[in-house]
Amino acid sequence: MKKYFYSILVLSILGAIISAVLFVQHYLPNANFGILACDDGVISSCASVSRSKFSTIFGVPISALGLLFYLFFIFFTLICDYAGNIYVRIFVVLGLILAAMGLAADLVLISILFYMKMFCHLCATTYLINAIIFAILLILYFRYKSSINFNIINIIKDFKLDSADKRAVLSLFILFSFLLCFSVLQLNETLKANHGSNLITQEQVDDYLKKFNDTPVTNITLPPSNLVLGNPNAKLTINVFTDFLCTACHNFFKTEKQILKKYRDKVKFVYYHFPFDQDCNKYASRTREQNSCMASYQIETAAAMNILSDYLDVHFSRYREFVGTYSQEWADKIIEETAKNINWNEDSIALFKAIAGSGQYAHIIENNIDFGAVNGINATPTLFINGKRLLGGPRFPMLDAVVKQELGRR
Repeated sequence: MKKYFYSILVLSILGAIISAVLFVQHYLPNANFGILACDDGVISSCASVSRSKFSTIFGVPISALGLLFYLFFIFFTLICDYAGNIYVRIFVVLGLILAAMGLAADLVLISILFYMKMFCHLCATTYLINAIIFAILLILYFRYKSSINFNIINIIKDFKLDSADKRAVLSLFILFSFLLCFSVLQLNETLKANHGSNLITQEQVDDYLKKFNDTPVTNITLPPSNLVLGNPNAKLTINVFTDFLCTACHNFFKTEKQILKKYRDKVKFVYYHFPFDQDCNKYASRTREQNSCMASYQIETAAAMNILSDYLDVHFSRYREFVGTYSQEWADKIIEETAKNINWNEDSIALFKAIAGSGQYAHIIENNIDFGAVNGINATPTLFINGKRLLGGPRFPMLDAVVKQELGRR
């Protein structure tokens, strides 16, 4: 029987760790958890799911409830493994009930994932863990049903407080349950107090959508661009004037990745260069982002060599390291890391560096800047969606609402 208890214990510990990660991501979506990180480090679909409008019940994240679920199982398992006797019967029966409730909740959560058209492999792992725990408890029940009197009469008797040790165990269990719930809920309140401002309410989403709908359509014909992320034939185009070294643009890139992940072939992002660097932007009153022109040359070269998406993933995943210090050395590091990811050889890397350094595509950057200046671009990112100009990069729930609305009109 030990192996069954230990299996449940190990699975519960793993489930608790994953739930804790999702719990933290509810308030800190950019937190890096190493091997437990989702996707490529630029944007986490798990964080997107754990911050969605379906992620809480009465203000408490579902992941926090999941953490409680696994902590209870850890406690039950340790107590029953130590005490044995009647507590094994109680553990199996209560465990089966609790695991069945967990599976029922998982079915609801799975249907929500399908509705959201997103996948969270951490969430899916917890669903698998719950199913295995339930299966182990079923095996325990049927295997030891006769040998240790697993029958309904004995189980009912087990709940009678007819001895001092039963009353002591019940008291300790109630005390532990209270302290455990209090600790997790208090942690939730602490995270909410410190990072709750990062959360987006439905009211804020509705206000942003209203603001978008009230924005007049701009009579502007945007030029073609090589910088396209997503399906070139997508129904909806989001045009973005950007400085590839600006912090707001880095943050908006995460939103773009979420939108592309959710809507797949239905949406594309088309970039235009507007670096706030006087080396190439004569309209800039000062240089805000040193070597931003260099970054534009690198990224235009990546587009010309058909590695734009791979290059941008690496570029923005390293952003926190090079912010304020971007240089040729960093540009070289980024292309070398990108090349490793796509199995480029040294000749391809050398060709990329030669083209990026030659200024071959400088005229494209200059044309983008001229066009942007004539049309009043003075901040990045600036978006155009169906002719409506939006300043700044909206966070995912806001842009998601706009995209859903605009796709529904087509």
